[in-house]
Amino acid sequence: MKKVIIITLFCIISLPVNSQILVALASGSSPYIPKTKVLEKFPLYPTIKKFNFNGKELKIIFRDIRDSLNTQKVECSEIEIKNKSEFKSELGAKVVKSYLDSLFVNSNIKINNENNENIVKIELKVLDGRVVGFMLPQAHSICQMTFKYKQLEKNYCVDLKDGDLNAPVGRTTMISKSKAITLMTCASIREVIELFLVDLNNYSEN
Repeated sequence: MKKVIIITLFCIISLPVNSQILVALASGSSPYIPKTKVLEKFPLYPTIKKFNFNGKELKIIFRDIRDSLNTQKVECSEIEIKNKSEFKSELGAKVVKSYLDSLFVNSNIKINNENNENIVKIELKVLDGRVVGFMLPQAHSICQMTFKYKQLEKNYCVDLKDGDLNAPVGRTTMISKSKAITLMTCASIREVIELFLVDLNNYSEN
């Protein structure tokens, strides 16, 4: 084991600063990548908890307000928002909208845009992924959205880090930086949507 660690540490020191590799101190686990995808490219991570809303009909109004806010810091994370990942543009909004549609439908919610009584208004405020650190780099993905449904209005913010309980990438996963950011960002979108679904499941209509 000592020999493996020494060799791996040597590899870390030998890597250039702009290396695309996240290096672990030992042979690591594989990233979790589900077969189902959104937009034919991005993995669709299912909710951890299974929901059944019994065909509840909801109208979804989704807005991407990241450009107007230009947020640099969020309460749920200590790192600065850089907005340099592939999700910074309209693509990020499309991935989020695809996640909303998919996870809602998978939770037995019927999306009906003709329904003007049960409306969920969603605003995407932050979506960013970064790898921070050098010797032991860590992938972060920050997602912040506001959901409003009747009297239920809440701001949800998640800073998902590799090695976290529901993260698809572990601390010892050998993976490129770009791939880690992609997987972690998709998972952070799932995390935020699931937080809302938990609250919606507990929400009383009376």
